[in-house]
Amino acid sequence: MNYEFVCAFRSTTTIRTSRSAENPRRQFHCCAREGTNYGFVSWAEPPLCVRATEIIPGLLRSINNHEEKRHPSEKVEDCVRA
Repeated sequence: MNYEFVCAFRSTTTIRTSRSAENPRRQFHCCAREGTNYGFVSWAEPPLCVRATEIIPGLLRSINNHEEKRHPSEKVEDCVRA
């Protein structure tokens, strides 16, 4: 069953990805209208388990720290193939 989500302006929503520590990389429906600051409408997926919310922020910080220290000549594709 497909549901169509609408915002307070009765406009269809778009899906964005959260970057907060509480909901890392969790997708949500938000208003697609310009100038609405992408108001939250609903989560697009079920919530993460408690353990995942404890682990994922630290993993994301580690990845970001590693990427900041990487030499500019190293490419992500090189790391994926290794």
